[in-house]
Amino acid sequence: MERVIIFLVLLITTTITAQNKAEMDVKKSIDTFFEGFHKGDTLLMKSVMYNNMLTQTTYKDREGKGKLVTDDVEKMIQTIANRPADQKWEERLLDYNIQIDGTMAHVWTPYEFWVNH
Repeated sequence: MERVIIFLVLLITTTITAQNKAEMDVKKSIDTFFEGFHKGDTLLMKSVMYNNMLTQTTYKDREGKGKLVTDDVEKMIQTIANRPADQKWEERLLDYNIQIDGTMAHVWTPYEFWVNH
């Protein structure tokens, strides 16, 4: 019985460690993306982006109706690459809620977006 308990503890510890490493890798990718975003370095951003990535934005319009806008990532890249030199954009990520299922990660990050602050 003692061997079974030791085996289970080792199995759980190994699983938790693997999940933590995977979560840290995902967080590092997000941090790298936003480092590039803040610097206007689109090559750094692309280094952690999926080739056919889409960007989606959700918001409520003036009438309170929910909207979902899907754009090609190149539009975002061009906007960042052509940002005026006198504009400073800062996206402050307030938290990371990382969920991983096999080879796919889903991350919710509440944030604040500041311009010239």
